[in-house]
Amino acid sequence: MCAFTLSEAFTLMSRPVVLKTEAAAYRKTPQLNPPGRICGVLDLNGEIELVIRFSGELDLRQFTQAEFLNQVELIEAN
Repeated sequence: MCAFTLSEAFTLMSRPVVLKTEAAAYRKTPQLNPPGRICGVLDLNGEIELVIRFSGELDLRQFTQAEFLNQVELIEAN
């Protein structure tokens, strides 16, 4: 099973992200504010999850490492 370690998760804190389904459009017209930002870390039943707030959404979303790798892309600084 693929899972974040606590130190891996904390190194990702405050990093900007975009959903992979929206990544191509974001790269064409980057915005001043990123579509999402990693804003928290949870330990649920021994599995570390990242908490992400996406702009335009009221809810926070949780991602295990497998979900994160399949659905989310980090935005690298230029």
